Amino acid sequence: MKTDTADAVKRSNRHEPKDAILRHWVMLQLIPREPGGINAQQLREKLAAIDPLYDVHKRTIERNLMQMMSVFPSLDYDDSQAGGNRWFWQKDTVMDVPRLDAKTALMFRLAESFLTPMFPRATLNELKPHFRQAERTLNEVDDRGYSRWPEKVKLIQNSLRLRHPDIRAEVLEVVYAALFEERQFQVQYQRRNGEHREYEVNPRGLVFRDGLIYCVCTLTDLPEVRQLPLHRMLKADLLESLLTPLPDFNLDQYVREYFDYPLRALQANENTKDSIPPTLPLRIALDAINAVHLQEAPLSEDQTGEALPDGRIGFTATVANTERLRWWLLSYGVRLEVLGPPELREEITTMVERMGGLYAKH
Repeated sequence: MKTDTADAVKRSNRHEPKDAILRHWVMLQLIPREPGGINAQQLREKLAAIDPLYDVHKRTIERNLMQMMSVFPSLDYDDSQAGGNRWFWQKDTVMDVPRLDAKTALMFRLAESFLTPMFPRATLNELKPHFRQAERTLNEVDDRGYSRWPEKVKLIQNSLRLRHPDIRAEVLEVVYAALFEERQFQVQYQRRNGEHREYEVNPRGLVFRDGLIYCVCTLTDLPEVRQLPLHRMLKADLLESLLTPLPDFNLDQYVREYFDYPLRALQANENTKDSIPPTLPLRIALDAINAVHLQEAPLSEDQTGEALPDGRIGFTATVANTERLRWWLLSYGVRLEVLGPPELREEITTMVERMGGLYAKH
C-alpha cells in the first residue's frame, strides 16, 4: 500500500501536461514491433516501474493509445488476444527524433553490408526497418557523394560464405527477453540426431559466430554449462522464474576456453589435462607473398620474423593450442611449413600424409 507521504510527494512533483507528454513518449518506446506485442496492463506495469509519475489507470492508457493511432498510422493492435488488445508497431516502423541525418544513414547502410554475412536472417530482420529508413534518407540527399558511398565500400570474407540456417523470429524474441530480464525460458529443442527434447533454460549469454547464434546456458538440475544453437529451437516460452545463480561464470572466459576448440578441453580428462599446454611456441615458414599478410596482421604481440635462405619468411609467435590453429595452418597448403614445436610438426605431417592417402586411392 502506498503511504500518504509518497502520495504527497508524487502530487507535489506533478506537472500534468509535461508528465503526459513524457509518459506518452515512454509508452510509445515500450511498444514492440510485430510479431511482438504488449497489452495495456503490461504497459501500465512497465511505466510505473520506470517512474511513479507514469502510474495511471489502465483505461487511461487504452484511451491514450486509441488517440495516438490517429497521429501514428503504423501503431496497431490485435483484439483477438486474452487480456485485452495487444498493441504493436507494424514491421517497418521507425521513429527517429531527431530525424535520421545523412551521416547516420550512411553508417546504417555500411553496417548492413558488414553484418549481413555474419548475422542470421532473424537478427537482421530486427534491424531491417532502420536499414530501409537509411536507404530512403540517402536517396533524398542532394549530395550524390552520400548516396553512392555504399557502392564504393565492399566487405570481403576470408572464409567461404555459408548459408545461415533460419532462426524463428518468435524464438529469438523470447531468448532476448529472457537474457535481458534474467529469466528462464522453456524450449522445444531438436537435437542433431533429430530427437526432440524439452528443456528449462537458464541463459547465461549469447555468442554470434559464422552466422550462427549459440545460447550459452545451464539447464534445470544440470549445472554444466552448454551451448544450444538457436536454429534448433522449435518453440520457446518465457517463464516467470528467475535465473538460478551461477556466480563464478564468466562469458569471456568461457568463449576463450571452448569456442576456439582448445585441445586442453577437447582431448583432455582430469588425468591428462596438465600434459596438454594451453599455448604453443609456433614456428612457421611462409612464402614471401603470403608472408606480407602476417607482417601487417601479426599472430601475437610477441611475433618475430626473419628472411630464410630459401626466400621464405620465418615467423615465431606464441599462440593458443587449438583446433582452429590447425585448420588455419592447413588452409595454406604447400605455401606454409610448420617448423616447430616438434610435436605440432609431427602432428601436421601425419595429417598431410593421411590426406595424401585419401587422394592416392583414386
